Amino acid sequence: MHIKKKRLYVGGVVLLLAAIGILLFFMKDKVKEANFLDEQGLMLLPHRETAKYSVLPYSEDTEDYSVAKVVFESAGSDIYALLLEPKKYQLPRPGVVLLPGAGVSKEAEMPVAREIAKLGYAVIVLDYRGLGETGGVVPRLEDDYSNFLQGRISVQHLFIVDALVTADVLSTREGVDPNNIILMGESFGGRIALIATAIDSRMKGAVVISSAGFHYVPQNDPNKDKFLASLDPDIYVGKISPRQLIMIHNEYDKSIPIGSAVVTFEKAKSPKLFVSINDTECNHGYCSTMLWPLNQSLGRVARSTP
Repeated sequence: MHIKKKRLYVGGVVLLLAAIGILLFFMKDKVKEANFLDEQGLMLLPHRETAKYSVLPYSEDTEDYSVAKVVFESAGSDIYALLLEPKKYQLPRPGVVLLPGAGVSKEAEMPVAREIAKLGYAVIVLDYRGLGETGGVVPRLEDDYSNFLQGRISVQHLFIVDALVTADVLSTREGVDPNNIILMGESFGGRIALIATAIDSRMKGAVVISSAGFHYVPQNDPNKDKFLASLDPDIYVGKISPRQLIMIHNEYDKSIPIGSAVVTFEKAKSPKLFVSINDTECNHGYCSTMLWPLNQSLGRVARSTP
């Protein structure tokens, strides 16, 4: 009996190991699928259905533009955004998806959105997951990496998916040219704009302010290296060409030094333009002294013909 139990135990272990092997094999494919990564660790263009959204009233309306609240579904979550549509200028008009910095709500980003709308662009600015009306919980990067390993979708990747779904919403608006959508971001939003523009050739180009890649150096941990590299704009920025890339940066930016932005810019291919400003009164993000170069930059991207 003792021998039979031992054989039964060994047989059970073999079956268990076999089951674990099969599970890990399928989990490997699940990780790749769930996180939209290719074999090199770069994000793939996610499949997106026709944008579905609701338009709600908002307590702001001017002679230059109207403002509405928009709620749309993206990867199982309701994303809240504000949509500014100019009342003047010829149609069709270009559109700008404005991606705020980390922790910045759509309302806090409205001063920049208003300036862009006054220039004649339709603008949409969103609340990220975990912020404002969109709400939800954003896990720590370590926990998000654990999600990645377990085959669950990384929230860090969903930020990029949400940016593209926001562009889908904007492209359906009457009077907006669906072939002339620009992704624009500040700081963290600039990183999202760089990656999203790189993986979706339908985006006309990218304008980023006070942003840079991570300059990630592999740490000889294949899974972690793949995950972190997939979030580094440095790896993607060369794929924006032949569309326009414009980076605007303040020489006095203490949060992201201008030298870091230059490193990312040098990895990009033409056509590209780096605009530096010298504003001792402004640190990080959009500065009022950037309005004229921003106007020129958006116009350059909107008029480009890749």
